[in-house]
Amino acid sequence: MKFIRQFNFFFFFAAGLTILMSCDSYNEVLRSDDHEEKKRYAATYFEKEDYEKAVSLYEQIYQRSPKNEDGEISYFRIGKCYYFLEDYSMGNYFLSNFVVRFPYSELAEEAMYYSVVCASKLSPNFSLDQTETETAIGEVQRFVDSYPDSKYIEECNKLLNRLYGKLETKAFESVRLYSKMERYKAACASSENFLLKYPVSLNREEAYYILVKNSYQLAINSVEEKKKERVDKAIERYLNFVAEFPNTTYLKEVKGYYSKLTKIVESI
Repeated sequence: MKFIRQFNFFFFFAAGLTILMSCDSYNEVLRSDDHEEKKRYAATYFEKEDYEKAVSLYEQIYQRSPKNEDGEISYFRIGKCYYFLEDYSMGNYFLSNFVVRFPYSELAEEAMYYSVVCASKLSPNFSLDQTETETAIGEVQRFVDSYPDSKYIEECNKLLNRLYGKLETKAFESVRLYSKMERYKAACASSENFLLKYPVSLNREEAYYILVKNSYQLAINSVEEKKKERVDKAIERYLNFVAEFPNTTYLKEVKGYYSKLTKIVESI
């Protein structure tokens, strides 16, 4: 037991000493004017995935040589470091600007791809404002237009599906919310817009049902001068709905709406 305790002590002491020496070496290189040594250390840290140390060194290298090959590689790796550190805002900034600063670089395609990945990572939950989602969609689309034969196209299509899916989910939840709040006119408008914008949505049947339901409610609660027009519109939407979804789970309910609407037409 005594031997084991001594071994553990010396092991951790040696490990700690190695870390301290490593930190001292890093700090010395950081303060050094030896450009070549900075490059070697930066590359080593990058390959070892110690991105925090790598990015500090690459920032210094870029500041010294912003326009030559060293600056090009450094600027690209600064962006990649931030990407790996999951600082997607900084990653997007450097990688998107890389394409502007070095448009003819062999790394431009990869930089632009990772910039759009960063942009997509900044897209918030569907319940929040979707400005950043729309920005990300624009950036992905620009990449696809710029590199139509890229090896990243399949991944870009996946990103677009996910980003558009957020917009679709947000739009559908708005439809549901207006209906739940019994804001019949807003529910009709939002559901109709949803059906036009997302014609192949998996939520299409429910959105159409909400349109019929709220059209019915809007019609029966309408003032007399608008009642006939709204009743006719509700009947038209019902007929279109059952034509598209003849086996809908909402059939019994919407048939009840239709029966009451036709009686109103007869009374008018």
